[in-house]
Amino acid sequence: MEYGEELIEKVKKVYDVAKAARKKKLDPAPRVEILLATELAGRVEGLVSVVVPELSGSGLRERILKLEEEYGKGNEEIGFIIAEEVASGRFHPFDSVERAIEAGLRVGIAYWTLGVTTAPLEGLTHIAIKNRLDGKKYLSIYLAGPIRSAGGTTNAMLVMLADFLRKKFGIGEYDPTHQEIERYFLEVESYHRRVTRLQYMPSAGELKFAVRNIPVEVNGEPTERIEVLAYKDLPRVETNQIRGGMVLTLSNVCLKASKLVKRMKKFGEKYDLTNWSWLEELKKKKAAKSEGGEKKTATYIAEIPGGRPVFSYPGEVGGFRLRYGRARNTGFAAIGIHPATMAILDDFIAVGTQLKLELPGKAGAAAPVDSIEGPIVRLKDRSVVRVSSEFEAKKLRKDVEKILYLGDILITYGEFLTNGHRLEQPAWCEEWWLEEVRQHIPDFSGTDVGFEEAVEISKKTGVPLHPKYTYFWENVSGEDVRKLQNALEGELSDVKDILEALGVEHFMEGGKVALKELDRKILSLVLSKKPEGAHESGIDAVNACSPVKIRRKAGR
Repeated sequence: MEYGEELIEKVKKVYDVAKAARKKKLDPAPRVEILLATELAGRVEGLVSVVVPELSGSGLRERILKLEEEYGKGNEEIGFIIAEEVASGRFHPFDSVERAIEAGLRVGIAYWTLGVTTAPLEGLTHIAIKNRLDGKKYLSIYLAGPIRSAGGTTNAMLVMLADFLRKKFGIGEYDPTHQEIERYFLEVESYHRRVTRLQYMPSAGELKFAVRNIPVEVNGEPTERIEVLAYKDLPRVETNQIRGGMVLTLSNVCLKASKLVKRMKKFGEKYDLTNWSWLEELKKKKAAKSEGGEKKTATYIAEIPGGRPVFSYPGEVGGFRLRYGRARNTGFAAIGIHPATMAILDDFIAVGTQLKLELPGKAGAAAPVDSIEGPIVRLKDRSVVRVSSEFEAKKLRKDVEKILYLGDILITYGEFLTNGHRLEQPAWCEEWWLEEVRQHIPDFSGTDVGFEEAVEISKKTGVPLHPKYTYFWENVSGEDVRKLQNALEGELSDVKDILEALGVEHFMEGGKVALKELDRKILSLVLSKKPEGAHESGIDAVNACSPVKIRRKAGR
């Protein structure tokens, strides 16, 4: 508390100095433009007042606070409500419709972006009311590169909000010509190929369909020196250069179609957005392109910049094992990687490294988490080691011949929720095991149990064997299990590849494969019975042999 109060006091002193300096009129403005704010409502008013000074002290902050009491803090509907109220002149009458709509859009975006990004100031440059081909009017919104800071969903919702305000002022719909539609696709494709790769590159069918149906013109300032290759000098398009803000926004409308549909269904009728029902068809076009939903799997490979490594191919054995949850240093768009994995990969994944993920579809910044599983590697002397610490990894990495398993990747449930991705089968991990045990032994605590205790718990409760003592049985065949069972009391060299696939630690002794005592105990237990009948999969085969249940370790 004292620290916070000290910070506030020092900030006020700095502001006093700034105010005194501005009074000397040596700067363009005689006042400090950036206002202090203590909550979201204050941040919104302070931020937008930089470009719409009429809203400073207008009661905007107090109205947002009142709406938050009614709808709840952060409710997206507040963006629509407050944008309309600003545009209608509730807080200050504007001298033109363009100025009114622009102010409303800026406030709505500022609220959705929590008043902390440049999107409402520099991402939206201005709006214009232009002439349709039949002489009526339509609304055009001009965007620039900083709109990226709004995030994909808010960027797409901005177009929806513009349409909402368009209808409030009785402005007609945009009527794109064939040439304008073709220009849009060419420009988006040129940006993707010649400037920088988009998070999502819509197909020609998707993008042209979206342009035909979006009721406002998504326009933009020229952000690149590169000109489009064709469809130049169009009467209603002011530049032949590539418009980055427009490209980002249109690609996000296509990318976020599913999320926009959810919002339309949730409050579309309330805010007169039922004319966006075409989004359902856009979703279908996107799904058709995805070939049954596999697009996300392929995208992180297809869209990779030259020279960047691929740590594993889609669904490949040995790739990162999905684990749900979060650590103190992970969360939204921040994923956990074991520090030993980071070290084994020659520190290519460092703290803050941005990784393009197979699922749930977005990138994530890496953070070290040592409470998840690390990598399993084969060394040059052919021994196999589970690496459990960064120190050990750095000591061993010069001797690593092959990474058999990369270890866990920790991703929050919220990432799947916000990306609209179904939850995948997770890794069999300690916290899952503990929850199942507590259903039978409510006061049981702790996940670090010895092998004998883990076996007794499984026999008593029927809960599958503790993850620490579970191998990757799903990655071998039933025939492999039979071979391993037969070789267990004899020579193991002929089944070394099976041991590697299972992730069983072993070392070489006189040219022969030797197991650690614990691993021999585990294998002896779970392969103790002769199975009845033939089993195609390894997980079915081991469960036919084991006195305790065995669960898939990798999950998906």
